[in-house]
Amino acid sequence: LVWQWPSDTVMIGATLFLNLTGLIDARQAWGGFSNEVVLSVAALSVVGDIVSQTGFVDILFAKIIGKPPNLSIAMLKIFIPCAVGAATISNTAVMACCMPAIEDWCAKEGYHTALFFMPISYIMLIAGTLAVFSTSTNLVAQALLVEHNLPPLGQFELAVPSLMCSLVALIYLILVSPVVLGRFQNKSKKADMLGGSSSQSGCRSWYCRVQLTSQ
Repeated sequence: LVWQWPSDTVMIGATLFLNLTGLIDARQAWGGFSNEVVLSVAALSVVGDIVSQTGFVDILFAKIIGKPPNLSIAMLKIFIPCAVGAATISNTAVMACCMPAIEDWCAKEGYHTALFFMPISYIMLIAGTLAVFSTSTNLVAQALLVEHNLPPLGQFELAVPSLMCSLVALIYLILVSPVVLGRFQNKSKKADMLGGSSSQSGCRSWYCRVQLTSQ
């Protein structure tokens, strides 16, 4: 990972090394791939990537967000749909769908992605506890309860505390994030100034998204 090798290659290589050296047996090495939670998260990641490639999320975000007058309104318009999606679908799938769209929107509007990605991760983690199927953490806890013959969680047993915590987190993130992440606002302003000067000299700025795939 230090040398920027693909994370999946590092994980498989390290697991294979530990297995061949006898530090872990085959069941410990590869048993996790038979876990329902791991398979569910993997499947949702594939679904999220497919939806992202269709361009539907980009169009939806452009309609919902539009051109907000300030950063707080932009955060509100982005955080609420992400929280709803995390609570009703899956925070893993929603995050996989939203990241490219948010990156494109930030590039066009001149905002730094750090102003949104870090707060979104928190609000989606909290909102994802609404239902058992909303996050892998709940699925792991449910699997452990069943494995140890304990009463499983109801599908929406955590809904009330999750909604209350999500509301508090939403207000907190909108108020505090611009202060804590203020240095990224300064970078965005500098970038806008540079972009403005380049446009005055007859240059144009173009935004494009490039996807690299390893073979």
